[in-house]
Amino acid sequence: MKTYQLVLSVLFSSLSNLVIGHVLSSTTFKELWLNLFSMFTSHSQAKEFQVKFQLTNLSRGDQSITDYYGKVLSLADTLSSIGNPLPDKEFISYVLNGLGPAYEPLVTSITTQFEPISSHELYQILLIHESRMQHTSKNTFEPSINYSARGGCDQRGRSFLRGGRQGKGCGRSSGRSGRYSPGSSVTF
Repeated sequence: MKTYQLVLSVLFSSLSNLVIGHVLSSTTFKELWLNLFSMFTSHSQAKEFQVKFQLTNLSRGDQSITDYYGKVLSLADTLSSIGNPLPDKEFISYVLNGLGPAYEPLVTSITTQFEPISSHELYQILLIHESRMQHTSKNTFEPSINYSARGGCDQRGRSFLRGGRQGKGCGRSSGRSGRYSPGSSVTF
């Protein structure tokens, strides 16, 4: 009996102050183990709810796909560490859920596929889509109000306005002749 009490006291001494307060009333190994198990199981359940809540409410915002995917992956790893790994299908669902309206056509395409994709394939597709969006946004010409409203200049430097009317001219004149100088700048 003395050895039993000695081992029990060694177990108590190995616990942190936060934990020991919850199990100090245990008088047997079995009771100590059940109290510890119960305490950490409830902690794991609370952590699981917290992480799943974060996954549900996570959105990409203005983050890169790499950063956003990394956050989802980190939360999924947290679930795995407490013994509740996310199935690939759920992981993909959480990733797609937070992408936002710019990715809606891609989300629709992925969710309506006959064959499911893996999380690794999803990551590659998202990176490609992000790259394409960046490429097309750089190459899109958006005329300003001034450009579209003012019109332009003909080869002789005379301006023309919408509706065929002529304006006062374009560019800078050289000398007193008032003629358009090919080296001068044209402002729209």
